[in-house]
Amino acid sequence: MAQRLVRAKRKIRDARILFDVPGKTEWPARLTAVQEAIYGAFSLGWEDEQPDGDSLTDEAVFLAALLVDLIDRDPEALGMLALIHLSAARFAARFADGVLVPLPQQDTHLWDPELRDRGLMLLAEASAAEELGRFQLEAAIQSVHMARATTGLTDWLAIAQLHRGLLSLAPTMGVAVGYAAALAEYAGPATGLAILDGIDADLSGFQPAWALRAHCLSGLDRTVDAATAYRMAIALCTHGPQRRWLEQQIAKAGLYLH
Repeated sequence: MAQRLVRAKRKIRDARILFDVPGKTEWPARLTAVQEAIYGAFSLGWEDEQPDGDSLTDEAVFLAALLVDLIDRDPEALGMLALIHLSAARFAARFADGVLVPLPQQDTHLWDPELRDRGLMLLAEASAAEELGRFQLEAAIQSVHMARATTGLTDWLAIAQLHRGLLSLAPTMGVAVGYAAALAEYAGPATGLAILDGIDADLSGFQPAWALRAHCLSGLDRTVDAATAYRMAIALCTHGPQRRWLEQQIAKAGLYLH
């Protein structure tokens, strides 16, 4: 990394590249890359079990809010800030004794109501512009999950429909697997597994796909296949709390890894 920075500085110096603030006409072409960088920083910080007071998540919140103000409260900038706030509201509920707590099982009493309400207000402001975008849809998915704090239930059909809309705007493997996961909860593991098998992409190295497959197969009492899927999910998992959660699921289902 140090070598790359040195080379980058040398290139900037030799090419006489100026660090000018781009004009507003240049912003639309750069906005997506800037948002991806900010949200990427938030996602990296999100994986920390106990971030310090100067964490990547804190920096991402600051930058996302700054971006909203700089570009005149653009709907997608508002959507990303809403998504970050709604996600950050659940920070204290993500882990228990070093083990991942999946969103549907999180204790809603641990969610931060102030961050949640702020996120919902930002999402409402973004939606009023009627310029739908990826971050707004992702924030909307989070808002449906957050509604469980008041209703006690998760509207999996709404989550599946929002994922389907997201697929039309941002067709990634993660979104496709999320759609299959939502349908597995709404219509049952057989439906979720069918949707997962129908994804037109190579999922062999995609850890979330194996975790979902294991969950669906376990729900269908296909224990041998479920154990194989869990083994793959664990082998591909690089996040300690999630790995420990997967190992717990194997124990609960009475499955074996060997």
